[in-house]
Amino acid sequence: MRFTRKLVRQQPWWLLVGVLAFFLLSSFTTAAPAQALIRRADEVQPAGASPAGGPSTNSPSAPAAGGAAQAVEASGPARWIAAGKSGIERLGENIARLRTNTEEKAAALRQKLVRAKDATVNAADRTAQFFKSAPARSKDAYFRSKEAIKDFSLKDIMSRLMGRWRTRDRPGETQIDPNFVWTDREIKANLARFKQVPPSFEEEAARRAKMIPRQRAGLRAIQEGVQVTPEMIKEEEEADARRQNHQKLMAEAMGEAEKEHPPSSSVASGAADLAGKAKKTLQEGAGSVEKVVDEAKSKLHVRKRSPAPGPASGWTPVSTLRYDGAGYNFVRRVGGPLYIYPVNLPGSGDGPYRWEDLPSSHQAQLKKSVENLKKAQANGWARAEHHMGVSPTQGSRNGFYRLPGFAKDEIIVKQRGNDFRFEYSQAGLLRSSRKTVPFSELPEHLKLYASNYVARHPDVPWASVLRRLRKRAPAVSSSGWQQVDSLRYPGAGYNIVRSRNKLHFYPVLPGSDRAVVPRTWEELHRAEQDELRASISKIDKAVKNGGRNAEQHIQVSQHIGDRNGLYTTQGRSAHTIAVLRKGDKYKFEYLKPGVMWDSRVRVPFEDLPSHLKTYVKSLVQGAPDLPWASAIGRLRLHKRAPPNQEPRVVNYPGETIRLMKARDGTYVFHMMPARMDQAPQVRSWSRLPDDVKAHIRRNMRNVYDVAHSRMSIAEARARQVRVAENYEDFNNVYAHPIRKAETIHIIPDSTHTYVFQRQVNGRLQAPVPYNQLPENLQRYLWSEDSIRSVISSLGGHRFGK
Repeated sequence: MRFTRKLVRQQPWWLLVGVLAFFLLSSFTTAAPAQALIRRADEVQPAGASPAGGPSTNSPSAPAAGGAAQAVEASGPARWIAAGKSGIERLGENIARLRTNTEEKAAALRQKLVRAKDATVNAADRTAQFFKSAPARSKDAYFRSKEAIKDFSLKDIMSRLMGRWRTRDRPGETQIDPNFVWTDREIKANLARFKQVPPSFEEEAARRAKMIPRQRAGLRAIQEGVQVTPEMIKEEEEADARRQNHQKLMAEAMGEAEKEHPPSSSVASGAADLAGKAKKTLQEGAGSVEKVVDEAKSKLHVRKRSPAPGPASGWTPVSTLRYDGAGYNFVRRVGGPLYIYPVNLPGSGDGPYRWEDLPSSHQAQLKKSVENLKKAQANGWARAEHHMGVSPTQGSRNGFYRLPGFAKDEIIVKQRGNDFRFEYSQAGLLRSSRKTVPFSELPEHLKLYASNYVARHPDVPWASVLRRLRKRAPAVSSSGWQQVDSLRYPGAGYNIVRSRNKLHFYPVLPGSDRAVVPRTWEELHRAEQDELRASISKIDKAVKNGGRNAEQHIQVSQHIGDRNGLYTTQGRSAHTIAVLRKGDKYKFEYLKPGVMWDSRVRVPFEDLPSHLKTYVKSLVQGAPDLPWASAIGRLRLHKRAPPNQEPRVVNYPGETIRLMKARDGTYVFHMMPARMDQAPQVRSWSRLPDDVKAHIRRNMRNVYDVAHSRMSIAEARARQVRVAENYEDFNNVYAHPIRKAETIHIIPDSTHTYVFQRQVNGRLQAPVPYNQLPENLQRYLWSEDSIRSVISSLGGHRFGK
């Protein structure tokens, strides 16, 4: 006998034995619980108990012995088997019921899916059919509308519309025939009635004359697409007053002339006869207009009338100049800084200026008249276009702002023979009045405007007035002073230059021979700091934290040749100095700052401010043959201290390199010397010094790649490479890697000789003799006139200029 691992491999008789053993064990294990249940039931209700309503329970029962045995036998395994069968049947019924429900739900789901599929297919078919039939439907609609239009004329349309309108029921009216039809004449009359005919020039002028100034200002604002401003209304009121005054003067002049020279009776009767005959001839069609006019001319005898009496007799208007006022034009070209150009301002030149260079009085007036000027001034005018008008070019007037006191005006030029007069509006205490004067008596701002107008239009008939004035000697004022020269003062202040995360302030004093020594904010004196605070409102924010974020508040130069960071201090702005002469005496007229506004004053040379004296002296030293140089030469100049008693400081600006594109498409390097009056050296990459090549190859890889290519300037700048367009392009330069900017201190020692101490990147080096300086520094010091005498005293060193 042996067992295998799988039941299917066992012998059949072993399977039979195992099944029988299983049933026997099951009967033994379940018999005991069944008997306990039967016994508990017998205890509750004994077998011999009588049912309700039967005999008393005390009477002994006498069941048959065989019946008791059968009851006990029926309560054994058979009873358990019957209960198991009933449970199995109920389980089978539940399984069958569940299967039936599942099949029903699956069938219902299949029916829904089929219906959804049919609906989708039908919708897709209908959509496709709709789009397929769309061209046919459109074609049918087009032909139907075409046929309808062909059978329907304008006359029918108006007839039907007017028929419907006329056939409306109205209380108290009789009904009109619905078949009413308009005639062709009525249709044309209706169309002509609704057609808008543009008014003629005379009608438009008459309509404008009837308007009040406010209405004319509103009409002008609508035409220009702007809002009505009080200035526009005021301009219309002034124009209306001038027009009424002109009409009144013309009426008075004509009335006086008619009274003085009335036409004779013969002339009046002859004119009436000619007018009647001409009218009759034209009505009959017997002649043309030209013939009638020729016949009338032959019978008329025109004689010259004498001019009407009065101050304006004989003056004929020949030109009208529209003066827009004087002020400043804020101009910013694409990608450039903001510049301010004066417009029709006498004594201001052509500009451009920075905001800090404007007179303080003009700054205050612009702040009051220009809205949001303070917001536009924030961040160095970086987003000025978002707050105020800015002109893209100098010829545009989007950024023009007029100063008070320079209102718009119409200058009427009048002629009598070869003489000319200019009529302008003169402001008074209560109202303005018109005044006619010669050109020499015009206000300065109107003179300047008339001169600029002649420069643009040299063919005007009154241009000879200005030419005669230029040929003659300068006009002599009522005090006897005449102008002999005009000097352009560029302004004094500081140039703020960034150097190694620091701000250095370079003093700018035109005409001064002092060495320029850069200083930091902490090294400036308290008075100098106060001057800068008065001129630059955000200087304290700019110098905070060493000036690392100064560009967010002010303009900063990148090198000493850059002028973006140049600021003039208060009272030293750029303006024009006039040189006046009276006999052998000379005076200088300059712009003097005031509390409310700046004014021009005349003083002798010794009373000029110190910075203007320095500038005028430098001009005389450079051109001693000036006609007024004698006024400076007679002055007693202070004697300087000996050279060995004062140390000197010389600022070496350093050399720069400009990368420029040659005509053949290659890139060359322009080595710019330290002095601007020396010619630059143009070198290709192969001819550059070895130290410069090594620096560019190591630290300026993009420049190295561009220098060996023929790419365009735009592509080179896209790689962050500075490519200069010309020598004046100071924004696209590179500092020389070896010959950088530095400061040289010339110090006298105890042996009455000189030593030269270099200050490079803020650090002082050991003093050395002159012959131990680099050759470029020696040449630069020798080219300075004020230092050459010191070097000559050392002996043995000569360099040509």
